[in-house]
Amino acid sequence: MTFREALHGGDEEIRRRLEALMDSEDAVIVLAGHGGITSYAHGFGISGCQAEMLGQELESAIRLAGGIGRRTADSCERRAS
Repeated sequence: MTFREALHGGDEEIRRRLEALMDSEDAVIVLAGHGGITSYAHGFGISGCQAEMLGQELESAIRLAGGIGRRTADSCERRAS
């Protein structure tokens, strides 16, 4: 069963909510699937580095919830030095 099938027609609601997020000043969008996890964050008074770290934390949380284990990611500070 695909994700679309599991939603039982709820994909229109997802599109509506995504459109609303795209027009907001503060938003976090996480796309997670078999191919990996991608996150987009904007606003909330956080820097680009903080948004990147937030994405890494979200990915770790999703992986832990799925029993995949925590993947260690370099922080912005380590890459900057």
